[in-house]
Amino acid sequence: MRLTRRFLSSALGVILALPLSTYATADSPVIFAKSSSAPAMDPCKLLTDAEVRKAFPDAKAGKVDHSLKEYGTISCLWDHPGGRFSVQVYKGEQGTIETEIRGMSLMFLDPLKAGAQPYVRYEIIKDVGDQARAIVETADDRKGFLTDSAILVAQRKGLQLTLMSTQLAKRDRTSALKVLEDLGRTAAKRL
Repeated sequence: MRLTRRFLSSALGVILALPLSTYATADSPVIFAKSSSAPAMDPCKLLTDAEVRKAFPDAKAGKVDHSLKEYGTISCLWDHPGGRFSVQVYKGEQGTIETEIRGMSLMFLDPLKAGAQPYVRYEIIKDVGDQARAIVETADDRKGFLTDSAILVAQRKGLQLTLMSTQLAKRDRTSALKVLEDLGRTAAKRL
């Protein structure tokens, strides 16, 4: 059962790492809609390596990842001994921030455990872009949380920004939210 859950969590993480706006519709099967409209920007310029290293010491230099570009998303990845921190940028639609953050929670929810969604604590983050939401949850079989997850989704100037880390959720929840807020605020100002 453990291997199955781990596999499902990994598969969902890959599928749902894309913004929800890349899916065909909520009523159709999961089909990715290709998009040539990835923002023309370097997401690694939204945060400096020094800013990331304040939160993740020993993080390597950020590297642009174009693997999701055909779906309208570009990323910057910082590998560090504890895992990986990423920033994704994609075009957003007004009012979709709540949909995006709720969709991101599916990356760590056990699809075999009904009723896991209400346990997720969605935080409103003030003064980060036009609006922002965050999640910081640790793995918990009782609640149906398969992995540790720290996610912030912000919107500014028609773009959405997602910051993600599994390692960050292992810290105290308050300090993890503060890291997401600080990095999110800095990155959103540079959009």
